[in-house]
Amino acid sequence: MQCDRCNQSVKKENLHKHNGNLLCEECYMDALSPARTCDPWASQSAKNFVRETGSIATINETQARILGLLKRHKAMEISVIAEALEIALFDLKREIATLHHLEKVKPETREGKRLITLW
Repeated sequence: MQCDRCNQSVKKENLHKHNGNLLCEECYMDALSPARTCDPWASQSAKNFVRETGSIATINETQARILGLLKRHKAMEISVIAEALEIALFDLKREIATLHHLEKVKPETREGKRLITLW
């Protein structure tokens, strides 16, 4: 069987019904809890954590790789980042959302293209 969203081949027992579609685990999780880059509470919480603890917000290896790419290329489409890092778009969107909350990256539109840039 196939996921109705990503068209990946999936065993029937691993498909989940959601809004009339049959979804694989990743698409189902994304449908239930999509990554939200524009979340003022998450951004405020990240700032408060750093201010209150006096610590520096830590980033994981994938986030460091994303920042490294953006330092070299300045601005990139999310699909190009996913391809360069060989990471699923689902996972990348979550990492981008976290970096946005930490004010490390931001979205930008240029010539009709949605890009990710450094903050």
